Amino acid sequence: MAVVKVDVLGPLRVRVDDREIDLGGPRSRALVARLALAGGRPVSAATLIGEMWGADVPADATNALQSVVSRTRRRLPDGVLDSTAAGYVLHCATVDADEFERLATAGRIDEALALWRGEALVDVADRPFAAAAARRLDELRLTAIEASLGSRVRTDPTVIGELAALTEAHPYRDGFWRLHLTALAAHGRANEALTAYERLRSMLADDLGADPSPQLQELHLSILRGEQASHTRHPALPAGLTSFVGREGAIDDLLGALDDHRLITILGPGGAGKTRLAIEAARATVGRFEEVWLTELAPVTGEDDIVQAVLSAMGLVEVVVLDRPSSAPRPADRVRLLEAVRDAEGLLLLDNCEHLIEGVARLAEDLLAHAPKLRIVATSREPLRIIGEYAYQLSPLTMPDENDAVEAALTHSAVQLLVLRAQTVDHTFELTDETLPAVREICVRLDGQPLAIELAAARLRTLTVSQVAARLSDRFRLLTGGNRTALPRHRTLRAVVEWSWDLLDDDERRLAESLSVFPGGVTADSAAAVHGGSADVEELLESLADKSLLVAVRGRTPRYRMLETLREFGVERLIDRGVADEVREAHLDHFLQVVEAQAVRLRGPGQVEAVDVLDADHGNIMAALRFATDRRDRPRAGRLAAGLAWFWSIRSQHHESFGWARTVLALPGSADPASEMCLGALAVAGIFVESQFNLGADAAWREPVDRILEVWDEHHPDDPFVHVVLSALEF
Repeated sequence: MAVVKVDVLGPLRVRVDDREIDLGGPRSRALVARLALAGGRPVSAATLIGEMWGADVPADATNALQSVVSRTRRRLPDGVLDSTAAGYVLHCATVDADEFERLATAGRIDEALALWRGEALVDVADRPFAAAAARRLDELRLTAIEASLGSRVRTDPTVIGELAALTEAHPYRDGFWRLHLTALAAHGRANEALTAYERLRSMLADDLGADPSPQLQELHLSILRGEQASHTRHPALPAGLTSFVGREGAIDDLLGALDDHRLITILGPGGAGKTRLAIEAARATVGRFEEVWLTELAPVTGEDDIVQAVLSAMGLVEVVVLDRPSSAPRPADRVRLLEAVRDAEGLLLLDNCEHLIEGVARLAEDLLAHAPKLRIVATSREPLRIIGEYAYQLSPLTMPDENDAVEAALTHSAVQLLVLRAQTVDHTFELTDETLPAVREICVRLDGQPLAIELAAARLRTLTVSQVAARLSDRFRLLTGGNRTALPRHRTLRAVVEWSWDLLDDDERRLAESLSVFPGGVTADSAAAVHGGSADVEELLESLADKSLLVAVRGRTPRYRMLETLREFGVERLIDRGVADEVREAHLDHFLQVVEAQAVRLRGPGQVEAVDVLDADHGNIMAALRFATDRRDRPRAGRLAAGLAWFWSIRSQHHESFGWARTVLALPGSADPASEMCLGALAVAGIFVESQFNLGADAAWREPVDRILEVWDEHHPDDPFVHVVLSALEF
């Protein structure tokens, strides 16, 4: 059935599979709006007549209603407007009013408010049912606006203008006045707050003969005593320009961690959203700390300038006239900083620490030692590694399963982010059954990383979502449309990755590039097989994981994986250095040894462990096999396929084994005799399965069987898998 969406938060809009449809006359629009508000429940004919015509009910009201229903039904897809014994019902996927209430109840206020396009039910407002429904929705909207502004009232001075307009539009709404007076007082404008209160008191007395509410009177006294004045001596945290998606649980984690830890470092690769999370978490601490300072270290190029950056964030920079310029650090600055925070019950954000990691670690340790009430939240691609640090690893956004339908997919934060950002550049974009596969592919191939997903969404200004997904194989050229005002390293996907790469030392960089040929993760042993450096591989792996270039995978054997974007960049670097084939050759040789070693164990008591090993490295083994066949290397491709014969049989992957056997047998040359026989047996087994045991006299298996027997006559190799296959054919 077609996907129908009805929007009533503004002029009535009905969309069918992302195409807006014309409902025709005003009564058809009123009918759809009324049924949409019923939430999928039937509405009786009598109720519809009364709520659509009111006092002007026509003489033959039933026929009039049926006529409206008939006209409306012709404009909607089949089955959408249905009649039942209980009345008429509208089947639609979503109604924006219902979605608004769901989001608001879940605390996702900004997303909920973004659904509004104007006054609710504005173009059917003359219908009897519309007034009460519109008033209810408008009240919910105003409540949501209060909640949204309430979270910013002490941190964002721009809310003052918004609240001034709202108190003028809703002069008797107590909540807006409380927020307006609080905002004025909190941002150093107490006199204006007192004047506004007197204006309100006079208005209420003149219009209603009433006094301000007890809550407003108490707030008035609090302002007179100076209790509402902000203690903040620094600029407010920057307001987000876009909705904050998918990290609500992370904010809760950080707020909980601040109870027990004085230093928290948010860790993650470039573009993971560390800065935004730190700011939103700090915003959520309003009222908990006397002061909150944001220190942006990204522009800082040297360790000597870290103290100055923190002093600047605190508003403590002094202008000093020197006889001649000097870039030398001033010890007095450090002393002044330590003295400033000694008794401060504040939260210090240190953003983008990775390029100054040692200097930031030393300063953080000093600050925490001298200021017992201070808390620090740092963002970095690697830990500060000082005592008491709580390392919070930022996970990717959640991604849908392959079989998720549209509704289920929309519950995942990666999809939510892509859809929301896509709609800012293409207002008609919707997640549907047609767009979902491409959206899912983009989210998965970009590893659920927010910046990469936002860059992909920006390309929907000129490309379809399917075109974006198809071009991800050239993602570094594709994903370049970043924010012009962002730091240069955050404007393109390539710049993000290059920044991480440039922070590595030579051994780390060389190993990271080599690991890019591992699509299935890497262990210390497999990493050592491709690393040409002399440094300890285990230490390098730990260092790359610390720097967010690798992700540790829990399991019996320590294992790491590299995000797909980082792997593609690493392969580019290998190609640029002219060593890509050399590294892939080492990768192939290593996994050939792994497969042949496990092939022996598969036929003995170690079978379960051998299957686990081959399962864990299946992606790497298949990559090695593809490389061998691409190189037309029949000897090694044959050995790999032969070594996997028992594994494929145990896993019932007969079609895969048959396909690879045919691919390798088509290569020029020959493998060793045992491998050649095994390849023939794999081919026979595949034919055996495909034919469902229906083998005729001229069956296709005769040629590979003859080849097996020919090799056996000449070389007499012994292979148990071959014996099993031939025994099945009674040879």
